Amino acid sequence: MHIPVLERELIDCLNLEKNNNFIDCTLGEGGHTEAILRKSETSLVLGIEWDRDLFCKTKKRMASYKERLISVNDNYRNLKEVVRKFGSGIKFDGVYFDLGTCLWHYQESNRGFSFKKNEVFDMRFNENLKTSGADILNKWSCEKIKKIFHDYGEIKEAENLARYIERHRKKSSIKTSQDFIDLVYSSPIAGKRKKDVLRKAFQAIRIEVNQELENLKKGLGQAVDVLGNHGIIAVITYHSLEDRIVKNFFNNSTELEITNSKPIRPGLLEKRFNPSSRSAKLRFAHKIVD
Repeated sequence: MHIPVLERELIDCLNLEKNNNFIDCTLGEGGHTEAILRKSETSLVLGIEWDRDLFCKTKKRMASYKERLISVNDNYRNLKEVVRKFGSGIKFDGVYFDLGTCLWHYQESNRGFSFKKNEVFDMRFNENLKTSGADILNKWSCEKIKKIFHDYGEIKEAENLARYIERHRKKSSIKTSQDFIDLVYSSPIAGKRKKDVLRKAFQAIRIEVNQELENLKKGLGQAVDVLGNHGIIAVITYHSLEDRIVKNFFNNSTELEITNSKPIRPGLLEKRFNPSSRSAKLRFAHKIVD
């Protein structure tokens, strides 16, 4: 079951009041948006979801909110265009991002996101993307694979792993998540490190396939542009690469006033009952200039 991370904390920082309107840049399974629409019966949310299959599933599940939920199948890197098309004339008081991968992707998408299942190693959030995870492992140069592992996975053994992949694929192509898992575990990386390297390698490939960090940079700037004065931008991140981008953006923006100098983290109870929240950090800021 999908459990929204830092739900209460997000609602508190958005300062939910009567008639406030929001943009959910990562609608996903709709957890945060549903909580807002339940709490305020007059609020409206423009929800953006890039994954077509997940978008259709969530839109159907939340059909009872259709009068107050504008669902859009797009990427938040196109936020200003989405607002122009679907939210023209609406004053938005808050924009929020939950950058975590949905539980649905791990359990139901069949695209290789989980290293606990054997699936085609796709890793795409949107079928229109040209490059899959398998494409990277089988076709990209050793140097480019090394850079992905180093930059997006922060893997110390990036070069050794990239070279091992290059040697292996000459004998047999890497088609499924299990193929890649077996490859990592058969590599010369120290035994105790292999599980950690595997997790980081999956993250690195997913980030590259979906251009996640580039999308985030583009989306943050546009989020400020579509907010009204004193509007709130809130972002939940799950690893240091995302958090660094958000922190630097907030610190360097002349249009934002940082509300919390330190990120909000889940409490012990949430981490116990929702393990996916363990690495989450919530940062938010107010817009001070139109």
